[in-house]
Amino acid sequence: MKVALTCQGQSLEHELDQRFGRAATILVVDLDTNFVEIIDNGANAPSGGAGIAAAQRLVDRNVSAVITGQIGPNALSVLKAADIALYQGIAGPAQQNLTAYKAGQLIDLQKFVPSHSGK
Repeated sequence: MKVALTCQGQSLEHELDQRFGRAATILVVDLDTNFVEIIDNGANAPSGGAGIAAAQRLVDRNVSAVITGQIGPNALSVLKAADIALYQGIAGPAQQNLTAYKAGQLIDLQKFVPSHSGK
């Protein structure tokens, strides 16, 4: 099973990024092997559609769950259509969020922010 976390850096020690489409990095953790794939989120370019592009990258990697803060309605639609679970991240390092996820301590992310373009 693969879990994706939006992150401000390239390791689990970096802070969780609360912005889905505009996150600097997305870490994809394979819970079976503990392998961490680092995705440089080139989708965070200034034009619109960053969330959709980031969501599609995760669909293409067969991610089962995403841990983030806020997510726009278009990215939300892409992830829901792919049956990818969404969880509300907590302030702190990505590793702390992953541990909380494994312990069942994160809540389902049901809210979303209005779509926008730019930063």
